[in-house]
Amino acid sequence: MQAGLNKRELHRLAHAFTLLKNDRMCLDFLEDICTPNELKALSQRLEVAVRLHRGENYAKIVNDTGASSTTVSRVNRCLNYGAGGYRKVIPMLLEEGE
Repeated sequence: MQAGLNKRELHRLAHAFTLLKNDRMCLDFLEDICTPNELKALSQRLEVAVRLHRGENYAKIVNDTGASSTTVSRVNRCLNYGAGGYRKVIPMLLEEGE
């Protein structure tokens, strides 16, 4: 866990997501707690992660998503050395056809 994050607050946030029953409820919650720029950044990072998982190259990802090469690099580092969140969720998304 990153320094400066309140562990109790972060766990409450994670738990709140587990209580939501469908995509619409999640979207409503995300729109309430995030700014439009935060939502754009979060959704863009997930898209970058999916594309990296599929083996796309950095230049194509940058061109297609509008993400900076720095963002692509950071997401790639998280995919390879992070907590494993992307590695857990991406296969589930792809299995559902997302």
